[in-house]
Amino acid sequence: MLNKIPPEKTEILDKIKKFSCAKRLVSKKDFLSLISGCVEVLENEVTDYRKPVSISDEVPGGLIDFTGKKGFDVIVVPDLHARKELIYKLLSYGIDEKTGESVFERLCSGKLLIIFLGDILHSESDKKERWLKAYDEYSAGNALSEQMTEEMTDGLATLCQVMILKKAFPEIVHCLKGNHENIKNENSGGNFAFRKFVDEGSMVYDFMSEKYGDKIVNAIYKFELLLPVMASFDDFLISHAEPLKSYSKEEVIDSVIKSEVVYGLTWTRNGDVKTETAGAMFDSICKKNKIEKKYITGHRPVKGKFNLRQNGDVVQIHNPHVMQFAYIKNGDGFNPENDIYEL
Repeated sequence: MLNKIPPEKTEILDKIKKFSCAKRLVSKKDFLSLISGCVEVLENEVTDYRKPVSISDEVPGGLIDFTGKKGFDVIVVPDLHARKELIYKLLSYGIDEKTGESVFERLCSGKLLIIFLGDILHSESDKKERWLKAYDEYSAGNALSEQMTEEMTDGLATLCQVMILKKAFPEIVHCLKGNHENIKNENSGGNFAFRKFVDEGSMVYDFMSEKYGDKIVNAIYKFELLLPVMASFDDFLISHAEPLKSYSKEEVIDSVIKSEVVYGLTWTRNGDVKTETAGAMFDSICKKNKIEKKYITGHRPVKGKFNLRQNGDVVQIHNPHVMQFAYIKNGDGFNPENDIYEL
């Protein structure tokens, strides 16, 4: 049900719905306006929940910190990967079985936080054939092929939805940086050029440069640099990937100037962690109470609802074949057996 949405918020949901079924690329004008507005929000996000880096009071740090803050539920959305339908389905989902209240209605009430785990662009295995055909065209000198245009229509529509929500609900919607937030396909700052099926990173960068130009590419790049890399709560921590090392709160805040922390929270493969890292981070960042702590990540694909690592401390929730999300009720802690929902 979507019957409790304030009139001034209905336009937001209408925009999300439009992008969820987009059949053509967003216009340069509309795209630049949206990116610029979202970047402005992120640039000014030095708040009680996002402390600045140690070398400047004006640069927001890499940690979204809600420890000690009560009164809201939390939804964690795994890797998006150009699944443009996911966000509208999530917002329309009836989160309260008794009342039928939707996720968007709960968001409008201010009693819900949404954390995206990043990886907004680059569709995955269900679109492998599209990537292969696009690469054939790309290799022949055509960066703007029909297949690549379809891919970018899906990816940019997904990106636009994240930005719309961030701009509309700046304090309660947050997107963490994933390893795919690398529009320039660079090898620096904790980033590495990406390729999986073909040469996706280069193909996206060349498409964006040719179709939209440097001004928009640079704006997206700035958006990516401003994204936090971790979110903390009393009973759970969240980052795109399993923590490669045990990072302190101060190190995460300073990830903006410490590329090794960005790398360690966005690129970790299964097996890279040789000694358990999550437990020490629970001790140093989370609240000490009787609730079992969990570290929620995406990045590595799972079969089914989730995969456990580090003796159950780390919960991976990214299933590329299923649209799902984690829902943690206020004060309950996270139980992956019961708290992951399919859309």
